[in-house]
Amino acid sequence: MQVRRFAIGVVKNTSLKSVTETMRMLGMNVRLVFDYLKMTKNSAGL
Repeated sequence: MQVRRFAIGVVKNTSLKSVTETMRMLGMNVRLVFDYLKMTKNSAGL
């Protein structure tokens, strides 16, 4: 449960979209999660 709260907090602080919309988008593609958190070299431009 705490990981979910952490994820929602990150989304609230960084997303311009709603939390629901962002979580739905990230849930469809795991690669987007890593890019969203800037954890890969490919995500440097995001």
